[in-house]
Amino acid sequence: MSFAQIWHYLGRLAADARFRFAARLIISGVLVAVALKAANIDRVFSTVIQVRWLPLAAAMLLFLMASTLVCLRWRLILNRMGLTLPLPWVVHLCFKSAFVGVILPTSVGGDVARAALLRRSGAGWGLVGASIYLDRFYGLVAIGLAGMPGLVIVVAMDLAPAWMALSLGAVLVLPMLILTVAAILSSRLRDLPSRRTGLFAGLVHLVKDMGARVRQGIVSREVFAPAVVLSLVSQTINILCVSLLGLSCDIKAPLGVYFIFTPLVWLASLAPISISGVGLREIGFGLLFRSVGLSFEHGMVLGGLMSAVTIATVVIGGLVAMVIPMAAGPSQLSGSGH
Repeated sequence: MSFAQIWHYLGRLAADARFRFAARLIISGVLVAVALKAANIDRVFSTVIQVRWLPLAAAMLLFLMASTLVCLRWRLILNRMGLTLPLPWVVHLCFKSAFVGVILPTSVGGDVARAALLRRSGAGWGLVGASIYLDRFYGLVAIGLAGMPGLVIVVAMDLAPAWMALSLGAVLVLPMLILTVAAILSSRLRDLPSRRTGLFAGLVHLVKDMGARVRQGIVSREVFAPAVVLSLVSQTINILCVSLLGLSCDIKAPLGVYFIFTPLVWLASLAPISISGVGLREIGFGLLFRSVGLSFEHGMVLGGLMSAVTIATVVIGGLVAMVIPMAAGPSQLSGSGH
């Protein structure tokens, strides 16, 4: 078999949804196995069996609240773009798409599923893509801003050297800067002449439309201020959720540790290489806890609880969304926003 044939075969495998799901599942398993190998199994087991259920249940409710605020943020962005949707419909759509992205063995991520479902309401692809782009952008803004107080606390309490705090701060703001630059560059395409026809012209028009909408969504005060506030409140609730998970397994860590480490681990879990971030959270919290003199095993258990709460909330919300019909059908929605 020639190199070209091997490359073609690998390309077909990569295009197969079941292969990608299996690959992510294997990667999650390998990451968890690596974390377990680096940990004291007896200590991990003793920490797990001593988990208190009341803080765990409270953390799950907080995570559900934070998820609802994220849905409200996306609805705000859509409304400012001219697409008016009832909040129950948006929440229904978000949980259904998250369920598809996490559970089903397909290549369709949560954002792609969300785009496809929203497209059924009659919205144009430019509006759909720009709204999801902006939703992710403001989520990353919140991750960066929420992590900054934690950086100050970590340095002030001498939990980590200044160089490490600066490095973590750069990691927090880098994705946000990348999305900002991408939005600026795409909006510049509005001056690109569309001399060609067919698929190329369609793609250029789509990128132009998305770029203009994204730029407008970033510079508009009506969108920026409330979206940032909702994002910060949601991210703060997520951090408090993780601190409750730490309380449930009796982790003695300052609140500042959660404020800096939770956004970092949350950011790492967005990498599409595992099933819903499983394995990434466990290793992430374990290594970060160890770096400031805390227990690797406690960090690993905390990451596992965070993964469990995330998946459980998405599964429960997704199943409810699958069973209960949407509050309004696409034909009843106003402002198609083509």
